[in-house]
Amino acid sequence: MERQKRSWLTRRDKVELFEQIRRELEFGVGTIAGVSRKLGVHRRMVREALHSAEPAASKPQRRRLACIIRESV
Repeated sequence: MERQKRSWLTRRDKVELFEQIRRELEFGVGTIAGVSRKLGVHRRMVREALHSAEPAASKPQRRRLACIIRESV
């Protein structure tokens, strides 16, 4: 089985990946480390898939504003 790089997953792709992770854990390899190795994902994602059937919503990114403080003399 060929490993794929799993960056930039859409929500639907991530839900399908979570299903595959849960199926693999129940009927396949059986360990968190084994599933993560087989599917090429981090163990943290496997644990997240076990915790919830749907992936958590992504947090909105905060903009960082560069603040320059000048002291007047």
